[in-house]
Amino acid sequence: MYNLHTHSFYSDGSLSPEEVVARAKGARLRGLALTDHDSVGGLGEAAGAAATLGLQFIRGVELTTFRHGSEVHILGYFSRISPELERDVRELRRQSEAWVLATADGIRSGAGLAYDRAELARLARGEGILRFHLALHYVNRGYSLSPSAATLRFLAENSPYYIPRDDFQPDDAVALIHRRGGLAVVAHPGAIRSPAALEAALASGVDGIECHYWRHDPARRKEYVRLARARGLLVTGGGDFHSDEYGEIRDGVPDEEDFRRLQAAVG
Repeated sequence: MYNLHTHSFYSDGSLSPEEVVARAKGARLRGLALTDHDSVGGLGEAAGAAATLGLQFIRGVELTTFRHGSEVHILGYFSRISPELERDVRELRRQSEAWVLATADGIRSGAGLAYDRAELARLARGEGILRFHLALHYVNRGYSLSPSAATLRFLAENSPYYIPRDDFQPDDAVALIHRRGGLAVVAHPGAIRSPAALEAALASGVDGIECHYWRHDPARRKEYVRLARARGLLVTGGGDFHSDEYGEIRDGVPDEEDFRRLQAAVG
């Protein structure tokens, strides 16, 4: 099995890239991809650890896009990380931080929850503030019992404080990934709230669908595999592993042939 969707503390995971790779080895995976949100900072560390432990490794990133009022996440997979891609991702992370801080200002005004910009930056380890860091900050300040509870109450798409965006759409992410030599995959299609948004993502020129996902039941996995095959797209999968509290390390692409297709396409 190959888990092609994992996160480290370079975005919203709890472990270092080396620790994520070690977890994959301990779970008896054959390989993995590290796909941090708007960050490629941990890929060198993860690639080195994977080589040491004898695991296949694919460099990745996860980009958040917006269409028809829904978030659509696009995974990018690369054979190498160019300076141009690093620059693109840094800019996206800067935009994400601005969005999160605007949300925090709205929550402060509407719910009276103060925040400390310096503390948020510390939690983000200099990589740019994400929603997870704001949720964790709220826990640290006693506003919520857990990051997941804070996210559901204040930061999720159905929260009254959520700020809709449409400035970065699926076709923008796909074009960016292709321009930098990568493959683009629709992440966790079952989590996309709007059918129109999913269809827009599939029509944006993506190369694959994350059919196998830790929150997809067997019937849904089969449905997405059929959809991918019918459209001539790659079948991928991942556990969206963040920590012991969220995601699954032992999930992903179960079929060796599907992984080899992706690996060959990445180059």
